Amino acid sequence: MSKPGLKRNVTTPHPFLDATALPRVLRKWRQEKQMKIETVAADVGVSPAAWGHWETGTRFPQGGVLLRLSTYTGLPLRELICPSAEPPPLPQVEKL
Repeated sequence: MSKPGLKRNVTTPHPFLDATALPRVLRKWRQEKQMKIETVAADVGVSPAAWGHWETGTRFPQGGVLLRLSTYTGLPLRELICPSAEPPPLPQVEKL
């Protein structure tokens, strides 16, 4: 049973992710490449409607699709979901 006011079938990202990043990054990337939504959607294997939802921020792709988007665009996954975050520091390794 869904909670009042929440739409079913709308996938939202994890709370710590920047939900506005993916729409901005996808739209900017597509426009720089001068590609139509129909073309990029077909290349990724999704419907144009799904791509459009991602660009407007009304839906968020599942994990496997995020990986395909990263591969297709050549953008690191981190840039797609949280471009402003600093990468975590590398762990210190003790010399033996």
